[in-house]
Amino acid sequence: MALTSDPNYQKLQEWYKKKAGSLNMRDMFDADKDRFSKFSTTLATEDGDILLDFSKNLINQEVLSMLLGLAKSRGVEEAREKMFSGEKINFTEGRAVLHVALRNRSNMPVRVDGKDVMPEVNRVLDKMKAFCHRVRSGEWKGFSGKSITDPIHTGSTGCHVRAQDLRAGRHVEHQQLRSVGVSDSSLRQNLQETNTEQVSDIANFLFGAHSVELGKQLAKKIEPELRDNSTVISHDSSTNGLINFLKKNFA
Repeated sequence: MALTSDPNYQKLQEWYKKKAGSLNMRDMFDADKDRFSKFSTTLATEDGDILLDFSKNLINQEVLSMLLGLAKSRGVEEAREKMFSGEKINFTEGRAVLHVALRNRSNMPVRVDGKDVMPEVNRVLDKMKAFCHRVRSGEWKGFSGKSITDPIHTGSTGCHVRAQDLRAGRHVEHQQLRSVGVSDSSLRQNLQETNTEQVSDIANFLFGAHSVELGKQLAKKIEPELRDNSTVISHDSSTNGLINFLKKNFA
């Protein structure tokens, strides 16, 4: 069933059209002194509590109930269980979506097709750690033979974690390392300010003029690779995996 055909969605949409304008945050807090406690919860974890606060959203109990009903009807709970159990719900790449395995520092077994993936996850994490150390320390050289000074992550504003990973610990190992998160609005300015010794990582484009142009350039690079029979390894692992999947299944 399409989302817009779902009765739960239609109910929520109809409510929004008729009553959304009546929701005022200040008025709702003034009318209910217990609003925070009613619309928040705390998750206890081994590393401390995590507060989930929905009270600052434009919702009331009726809206929250409708949202939960919509989530149930759309199968969010089932999808969550499939993700944690290792089912291959990433249909474009034909593999499991185990982000949880990357954050599984307890190293409890996480199985896909009956095999514990944690040894391989830890191997890759160790490889990433070693690479970041080589960049931070200045051991890894750019094309000019000089140490890397400007790790660049080109993508949406909230996706610059990898550049920040490289930057971590720079005060100890490599004073000049400066991470640059290049979003759609800051592309030209940031690239002009960087040195030629840089690490470039293109991911998660925004759909603005600069990003579309970057997408065109990347597409031109990828097109010959789609015709080639060899395995693609020239991009980041996610892009390599997607291109190789397309070559295998649709070329």
